[in-house]
Amino acid sequence: MSEKIFRMFFLSVLILYASTGCARKVPWYEGYYFDAKINGLKVVKIENKSSITSLKGFSRYGNVQWMVKGMVQGDLDVVVENNTISNDFIGQIDDEQESDIYVYALDDQDLDSTNELTVSKDVFINGAGAVKNEEFLTSGFMPSGAYVISIKTFGTDNWDRKYVYVEFK
Repeated sequence: MSEKIFRMFFLSVLILYASTGCARKVPWYEGYYFDAKINGLKVVKIENKSSITSLKGFSRYGNVQWMVKGMVQGDLDVVVENNTISNDFIGQIDDEQESDIYVYALDDQDLDSTNELTVSKDVFINGAGAVKNEEFLTSGFMPSGAYVISIKTFGTDNWDRKYVYVEFK
C-alpha cells in the first residue's frame, strides 16, 4: 500500500470514528457529568496536583482530579446536582438514591466509625448484589487535616464519580 493510499485510508477511518460518536470529548467515570458541593463550597478541577504534597502517597492518586479551594469546616455535607452535560451520560440524578460517599484520611486522622455488612448496588453475583463489609461514619465531624472524598452518584442511565481533595480545619 502506498503512503498516499494509507493516509487516505487512515483519514477515512478517523472521520468515520468521529462521526459515529465514538470520539468522546468528555471522559467517562471521572466526575465531569455532575456538579458537587462540600459544606457549601463548589468542587472544582485541580489545576496543579503535583503541588499538593499530602496526595503523593495516596493509592488512588491518578483518580484525584477535583478539589475544594480553601479550608472546609463543620460536619461533612455533600450535595450533588445535574450539570449541563449530565444527560449526555448519566441522565438525570436520581433524588431518591443517595450518592455513595467514601472518606480517605490522608493525615491518619481517627474517624469514628462502625463496620456493617451491606449489599452492593452495582456489583452482582448470580443476579444478587454482592455483600461487602463497609465502615460507616458514626458522626459527620471531620478532624482537621487533608482528605480525599469519593462521590459516586447515580443517574437514571448510568453513574459517575469524583475523587475530591479537601482540607478541613
